[in-house]
Amino acid sequence: MPRAMRLSEVITIYLSVGASFGVYFHFSEQTHGGRRMRLLLKTVRATLLWPLAMAALLFSRLRSDERVEAASATRHLSAQFMEKTEDARRKLMDSLRGVIELAQASSTLGISEAEGTSRTVRETVEKYVGLTFAVAEINFDDPPGQHETELFRTAGRRGDDLLLAARCVRRRNAARLITHQARARTELLHALAEVREIVTHATASTNHPAARHLSVAVVRFYGHALNLLTLLEDERAATGLVRLLDAECIRLRRLEALGRKETTQEELWTAHATHLA
Repeated sequence: MPRAMRLSEVITIYLSVGASFGVYFHFSEQTHGGRRMRLLLKTVRATLLWPLAMAALLFSRLRSDERVEAASATRHLSAQFMEKTEDARRKLMDSLRGVIELAQASSTLGISEAEGTSRTVRETVEKYVGLTFAVAEINFDDPPGQHETELFRTAGRRGDDLLLAARCVRRRNAARLITHQARARTELLHALAEVREIVTHATASTNHPAARHLSVAVVRFYGHALNLLTLLEDERAATGLVRLLDAECIRLRRLEALGRKETTQEELWTAHATHLA
């Protein structure tokens, strides 16, 4: 008949199992930095209360798996979003090419001037889209990265002081990024307005049908630009673009009214000439 275990044997087995958890928590907390006394207390607590430590470890593993699955789903949605944005940007550039070609065919717009405008719009769109993506990825709740803490760790900061300094750097970099994105938004709106100015000057000496075709192309171009800004969820940029779109729509309606007036006058002159004949 097996004898009953002594209390000392139970304590020995209990502590031998808890020692592995204590070692694990000691090295895992040591990699994150921290004060020695706090690290020692956490190690002793994990050793003595290893059932609770095991439950916390299992719970953290489950949370980690959930975060991995959520990150995978987010990457999938991000890939779809990137594809839609790239398609909208491609349509915008194609419509810009159509506007420039029509302007060159119906006026004396020079090749260098057309290429300069097209290059400016293309560069500002690429810069704005890239910065908007970077701003959208900012999350102030995320812990600072290793590149943000390395300088302060080298300077001798530890624990909460290290974390606070790294968070300050993170917020400063985020503020700079947001400022660059706002400046890129302004540059983009100026470049889009420049397209309308060039087309307006180019059609000043052309007939009304050619001017109308160009105005329709500009409206289509602004429509593609508005689609891109809507995908990027930039309300301020979209509001500025809507003003340009409204102004071009007013010009298009004016050209259509002039075209109908000329057509009516031609019909009257034709009828009058037929009556005289």
